[in-house]
Amino acid sequence: MRNQTLMTARASCTLVAMVPYRPLTALEAHEVSYQPPPLVDFNAFDADRAIQDGVAGSGAGHWDRLSAFGELVGQAEPLSLVGLPMRTRQHP
Repeated sequence: MRNQTLMTARASCTLVAMVPYRPLTALEAHEVSYQPPPLVDFNAFDADRAIQDGVAGSGAGHWDRLSAFGELVGQAEPLSLVGLPMRTRQHP
């Protein structure tokens, strides 16, 4: 009896056609005016007290080399290369 009820319930189900999903392709743009200016032309090592404290605490030293590296990575040119792989990738 139970199987017969289950079969009757299945037979009376109505199939509902799914509506195709149509994502929006053209969205209105807005101007973002609250962004800070780019952080360029600074020494990333000398400006970061936490890194300096970590280096000092570990006894690693190499202050001159770390400061030179901090100056290199804080320049505008290396920061402009950050998104380069994504900009040059060809999408199908």
